[in-house]
Formats: sequence, structure tokens, C-alpha cells
Amino acid sequence: MIFFDTNELFKNFGGSINSSSGTALAPFAFDEDRKFSWITSGQGTDGTAVYLERILPITTTINAIFIQSTNIENITIEVDLGAGYVSLSSATTFTLVKSENGETYYYELDSSITITKIKINGSDTITPNQEKRIAQVLGFVKLGQIKDFDDITPKRTRVQVVNKLITGKTDIINMGISWDFNVKLKSHYVESDGQIINDILERDKEVWIWFNDNLELIQEMSTEPFRFNDIYKVVFEKSDSTKYHDNMWFSGLDSTFKFKEVA
Repeated sequence: MIFFDTNELFKNFGGSINSSSGTALAPFAFDEDRKFSWITSGQGTDGTAVYLERILPITTTINAIFIQSTNIENITIEVDLGAGYVSLSSATTFTLVKSENGETYYYELDSSITITKIKINGSDTITPNQEKRIAQVLGFVKLGQIKDFDDITPKRTRVQVVNKLITGKTDIINMGISWDFNVKLKSHYVESDGQIINDILERDKEVWIWFNDNLELIQEMSTEPFRFNDIYKVVFEKSDSTKYHDNMWFSGLDSTFKFKEVA
């Protein structure tokens, strides 16, 4: 699983958002909620260039970018380092990983970049000749990666309004869902893993967590929250525990903690 810092592209931080069309919907791509999307208008023909632009209120540093639930097949990214737009590949080298269905892009940059603007471009859709769509764009600093973990227990909670009817039946309105994650890490001997765990536990703000960690191709089955496009904004809830494995001083460390999804 991979941990990321604050999403620096969040629309609530200020700045502005522009797009080639569908401007009223463009903020949905930066609201940290993938249920709603930016969708173009009148630009559904393949070969028609479209863009989505985030102008930041201050310069910010990132080294990882997620583009979630998009139908654009040929996305490219431009960034403004302070002297006008350049391609992301000119700003830094990076590794691009796409989900098997092509709808989620993950860019891991080889070095951090400090930007004032970011623009996502494209012209063709996975299914030809559709209006272009992007549900979410996230940009942050990667905090660390733990490759070996023992147990993750997710719990999905539905937020519901329940009304008892005079007929005796119950009317239930589902307002949304939230996730809780119990994580157990056992016998960690790698010093860097221990440092990541300590850094995360000492944070007093949110962290983003990606459980899939690009393991889609080895999964026999996949369901939320372990799919490629599932990434969550969480905080630690209440207590955590770290001890020597089997209480032996020469052994690795066992850690147990709980994440709660936040807005």
C-alpha cells in the first residue's frame, strides 16, 4: 500500500478551473469525490482536442498524479513550472501505469516538481466518439510505500435516513457510504517500513492511501476497496499499537491501527 500527502489540486484551496467545454462541470474533477464528473459538451468526436486546467492559488510541489474514471484514451499532461506550459515529460521523467480498463492513470514522477498550473489534454475516447469525461484529478507527494502487509479489514458503513411508515413498513433513504480500515502489519524488519509507519502515525492531518499499489494484474478477483482506482482520504482513528513480534526483542515489529475515511 502507498501513502500520499495532501491533495494539492483540491478545488477548495482556491485558484481557478478552466476547460475546453462543460465549464460548469469542471470543478467536479477537483472536488475529491469521484461520483461526479467533468463532461465535455459538443466535443464527442474523436480527434477533437479537449483540455481541463487547474490554476493553483500558490506554487505547490507534487510527485504523483491520479486521473480517475476517465474515458479519454490518449491523455497527456502539461505543467507550468513558472515560465509557461511544458509537457510533463519535459519537466521530469515518470512512470505511467494505467488500469486494465484504461480508465485510471497513475503517474509516479522520478523527481518532485513545483507547479503553478496543470493541464490535462486528450482527443480520443476508449469507446470512439463519446463526450470526454474525467471524474477526479489528484496531485500530491508520495509519502512512502509498504509492500508487505498482513491484514486489511475494510468496513463499509451506509449513511441512512430511516422513517417508520404508518403501514408498519420502513422507508430507508441511502445518503452515501463511508469506509473504515483496520490494518495489521506483522514482523516488519525493514527499517524504511518502520520509518514510514512512524511518520504516518505522527501526522495530525489526513493521508491518502492506495491499497491496490498496481497489483491489478495478479488479482484473481477484485472488489472495492482493493481495485486499481480505489484511493481514500483517511485519518487515524483513536488508538494504535506497536510491539515486538511475539515479544522478542530481536524480532520485527507488529503494528495495528485504524483508518477512517474523511471528507
